[in-house]
Amino acid sequence: MDWLFANDVEVLLCCGCCGVLADIPAGDVIIPTRALRGEGASYQYLPPGRYVELHQQPIQIFKDVLEECKISYMECTTWSTDCFYRETKDMVAHRIKQGCLAVEMECSTMAAVAQFRGKIFGQLLYSGDILVGTQDYDDRNWFSNKSARERLFQITVKALIRFSEADKISEE
Repeated sequence: MDWLFANDVEVLLCCGCCGVLADIPAGDVIIPTRALRGEGASYQYLPPGRYVELHQQPIQIFKDVLEECKISYMECTTWSTDCFYRETKDMVAHRIKQGCLAVEMECSTMAAVAQFRGKIFGQLLYSGDILVGTQDYDDRNWFSNKSARERLFQITVKALIRFSEADKISEE
């Protein structure tokens, strides 16, 4: 991502899967508005802080596209972690108390890099595995949810086209 920004990319929109920390149905669309910095790389780009806020322009464009497509969504604080298998019951409970509804592995770092470089980053997620409400871990077959992945990809492409159209208008 840092390399892309250094080579004239101005906007980066990402889409992917996340774990959820609430009873959110599998495949539901989630727009992160801020990310709890539970990983290490974001601290290489921004001063220490608990959260990194995401850029408002992609959030609004994602919302506009989703509403036009009549797809429901939710906004939330996500928890970015870079530690596989450390989403323990105690840590999940702690993150829920901090207001997180999702967990993923890249949002805070990517938002930090974008802010550091003065670029635009947006993230769109779909609800995958669930980390609460059951005794045993439930992956809900998130890796096989091709319809959610395809839908999310199409929404992200439509949002990226909006940025391209906005650039053309501003150049005229």
